[in-house]
Amino acid sequence: VTFRKGEYCLLEAASGTGKTSLCHFLYGIREDYTGKILFDGADCRGFSAAAWGGLRRRALSMLFQDLRLFGELTVAENIGLKNELTHFKTQRVAFIRCMCQPFDFILLDEPVSHLDAANGELLSGMLLEEAQAQGAGIVVTSVGSRLGLPYHKTLTL
Repeated sequence: VTFRKGEYCLLEAASGTGKTSLCHFLYGIREDYTGKILFDGADCRGFSAAAWGGLRRRALSMLFQDLRLFGELTVAENIGLKNELTHFKTQRVAFIRCMCQPFDFILLDEPVSHLDAANGELLSGMLLEEAQAQGAGIVVTSVGSRLGLPYHKTLTL
């Protein structure tokens, strides 16, 4: 499968079928897969930690299913943590944090599983506005509750 900047893709599948794993592979935090993942033609298996860090600062952002917030930090500190690294933006907290950087692609692993419909619509609007402003691609996973976006393609695992 190919993901392109400016395209929005929905990955639908039942729980436990690999959606989160795929996001982790694309974000470079797991390598226990077969096949190849290429970024701009380069096989990411050869990327150093520094190369992955650079990609995550300028080209990849991710909203983790488990949010990965720091419980000992305040909302402002959680958001500021990312913004101090990227200086990109001056609130669902984890969502705002993942948008506090430039990105070519943003990966959202089941982003509406914890939200009511009204907040899901709010998140969709903010995400679409930011992705369009950056010309970025969006990859969303879902077990059934969809983030309301104008998807270019839907893949079923």
